[in-house]
Amino acid sequence: MTTQAQNLIQQLHNQGLNNSQIAKLVGRDSSQISQIEKGKRTGDVLVPALSRIVAGEQKEAVTAPRQQTKTGKQKKVRTGAIRDTKNRIINETSNTPNGLKLRSDLKTIEKNRGLIGVVVSYRKYQAYEDVSPSARDVPLWSKGTTAKWINAKLSTGITFTELLQEQVENAYNPTFAEGIIGVQINVIYPHDK
Repeated sequence: MTTQAQNLIQQLHNQGLNNSQIAKLVGRDSSQISQIEKGKRTGDVLVPALSRIVAGEQKEAVTAPRQQTKTGKQKKVRTGAIRDTKNRIINETSNTPNGLKLRSDLKTIEKNRGLIGVVVSYRKYQAYEDVSPSARDVPLWSKGTTAKWINAKLSTGITFTELLQEQVENAYNPTFAEGIIGVQINVIYPHDK
């Protein structure tokens, strides 16, 4: 049996849109549109946005509402690592920088001799000419640092959050940097032949 979301996606395909274009219009990943199309997900939460697109009422991207928990809070979005064709981690986003999964992934990156750059997301950050603290993404190790060095630091008992905080303070000397709410790790493997 076809769901309403599947029918709407099919109508959009008939209008010449592909899954990637549909995903951008509803603020989702194209894999989620594909899963709905194949019947692996119902896509009920996207029906209003998809209906507006089909009707021609919406040409600009909007973010469809996220699913809610039983208590009415927005469900968390699962995060994970993006891998290259050799199954090595090239990008990972985490809302729990001190989590075991991230520590394990750092060891895997070290084994593959990867260089890491990080974007640290702060709840409140103020530096240089900033008038007041605000949410900010701060790049760190943009030329890459070895996972081996990071893991050696972590083996001394310091947490990843503490290491990031220390490194941001050394690199930027911010007036205010508080509340790391997430990190994005980008990895390159310069030793590939």
